[in-house]
Amino acid sequence: MKIKKLEEVVENVWRWKSFGGWMGYLLKEKFKVLKDKLKVWNKAGYGGLENILKMLVVEIEELDVRRLAMVLSDHGVEIQRGKFNEL
Repeated sequence: MKIKKLEEVVENVWRWKSFGGWMGYLLKEKFKVLKDKLKVWNKAGYGGLENILKMLVVEIEELDVRRLAMVLSDHGVEIQRGKFNEL
C-alpha cells in the first residue's frame, strides 16, 4: 500500500470537495473533510508506530540479557546500538 504524501492529500480534498454557500461555510466544510482525511492518512502512515516501538524495546531487552550473560558478540552489540538508534 502506497502512502500518499501530505501535499497530495490536501490538494485532493481542496479540489474535490465543493460546497455552496458563504465563503466562511465553504472553508469550514473543507477543513472538516480535510481533518477526516488526515486522520486516515496519519493512521495509514504512522498507525503502527506504537507496536514498532514495543517490538524494538523487546528486541533490545533480549540483546541486553544476552550481553549480560556474555553470549552477545561484537556484531550483536552493533545490532543493539542500531536498535537504540531506531528508537
